[in-house]
Amino acid sequence: MHSGVRLSLQISLLPLLLILAAAAGQCGPVSMEAHLGFDGNSKPTMWTPVAIRLSNTGPEQIEGRIVSHDIGASDTISQCTARVSLPPNSRKLYHVYFKTPNYGSERVFRLIANNGKVLAGSRVGITAASPNDLFIISVGSRSSSLHFLN
Repeated sequence: MHSGVRLSLQISLLPLLLILAAAAGQCGPVSMEAHLGFDGNSKPTMWTPVAIRLSNTGPEQIEGRIVSHDIGASDTISQCTARVSLPPNSRKLYHVYFKTPNYGSERVFRLIANNGKVLAGSRVGITAASPNDLFIISVGSRSSSLHFLN
């Protein structure tokens, strides 16, 4: 009877252990955070900047490239790429540019190692502004203090 309880307990904990193992496998030493355009806004068919912050908490040097695709587009056609060299235990900021579509959509950015393995990714939404809208851009340490324009 005692061994039957132990066996049923082991069987009931198995799915939990598999879920935890899968989650641990997704959390690698490299992370990516992407910020698109001007507070997420962009002009249709215009070049749009993307700031991508990469973090490598692992002990190995990462060599690869950042690749960008429209959601649903073929993975063989990339609109922009940037070479990456990320030392161990470091954080770096990269900038890439791409032409936005005529409509709001999503874009995915991936860090792909030189061996072809996808190490990290980030998905960002695109908010397309009207062609008649104006962007006011300020540069400085307090650039976000233009709240009076709202």
